[in-house]
Amino acid sequence: VDIMSGVSISGKSGSMHVETGASSTGGASGSVSIASGSGGGSAGAVGISGGSSSSGEGGAVMLSGGGSSDGGGGRLILRSGSSAGGAGGSLTMGSASGVSGSGDIGFHSGDSTASGTIRLYTGEATSGSAGDVSLSVGKSSGAAGGSIRIAGGATSSTFGSGGVVRIDGGDAGESGSMGGAIEMRGGSASEEGGDVLISGGRSSSGVGGTMTVSSGAGDDFSSGSTLVLSADGGSVGASGTVVVGSGDAVGGSTGSVSIASGAAGSGSAGKISLAVGSSKSGSGGDVALSSGETEDSEASGGRVDIMSGV
Repeated sequence: VDIMSGVSISGKSGSMHVETGASSTGGASGSVSIASGSGGGSAGAVGISGGSSSSGEGGAVMLSGGGSSDGGGGRLILRSGSSAGGAGGSLTMGSASGVSGSGDIGFHSGDSTASGTIRLYTGEATSGSAGDVSLSVGKSSGAAGGSIRIAGGATSSTFGSGGVVRIDGGDAGESGSMGGAIEMRGGSASEEGGDVLISGGRSSSGVGGTMTVSSGAGDDFSSGSTLVLSADGGSVGASGTVVVGSGDAVGGSTGSVSIASGAAGSGSAGKISLAVGSSKSGSGGDVALSSGETEDSEASGGRVDIMSGV
C-alpha cells in the first residue's frame, strides 16, 4: 500500500499529516501505530527517513514525545526487538559520512531549573558476564587522534562547588572475589609514549586542590600497597627517574616533603628504607642527604638531623 502526497514540478510538494482526533476533558486521545506484519521468515522492516536533496540540505527526521501543560511531557523510547530463543536486536545510532566530514552526534538533557540526568549502562546478566561500556575515538590516518574529555559541571554560584568526576572499579560481594581494577595509561608510540598527568585544580584567589593517592583499606586484614616507580629501561636505555618534591614559592615558604610510616597499635611500626640498586658494570649509586641553602646573610642553612627512636 502506497500513500504519498502530490508531486510538484517547480514548487513544493504536498505535505502529509496523520493524527488521531482530539479527546474531550478527562479522556485520552487515540494512539498511532506503524508496524510491519509478522512473517514465517524475517519480518518486514519499518523505515522512516527524510527526503534527499540535489542542491540543498536533506530533510530532517524529528521524533518527539507530546507536550503537557500540567503533567509530565511524553517519553521517547527507542528499543530494539526482543527474542524468545536468540539474542535481542541491536540498537545502532550513527551519523552519516560526507565528503568534508561525518555528522555530529549530540546527547543532552533539556535546560530547566534542575536539568535531567543522562545514563549509559548495560543490562544485568543472570548467569554470564555483564556487557561492557566502551568510549573510544575513531582512528585518524592523516592528523592527530581525537580526544575524549570527561568533565564535571561548572557552577556560577558564590558558595557552590563544581561537579565531581568519579571513576570506580566494580564491586565484588562474594567471598574470595576481587574488586575491579582501574587502569590509566598513556598511549603507545614508536618514538615517545603518551604522558599521564594527574593534578589538583587551580585556584585564582585561594588554595589549590589537594591530590591524594592512597591504597584501599582492609576491614579485617592489611591495607593495600602504594607503589610509585618508573618502568624498566630497554636493552640500551636507562630506567626513568622518580622525583618527589614540593613546588617553588614566590612570596611564601615552599611546602614540606614528608616520608613517614604509620603508627602501630599492637605490632611494630613500618620501616623506611632508602637504598640504591646494585650495578653490574659501573659504579654504585650514591645516597645524598642535604639541607637547604639560604642567600640571607643573617640566616642559617637548614640542618640534617638523624636520630633513633626513643
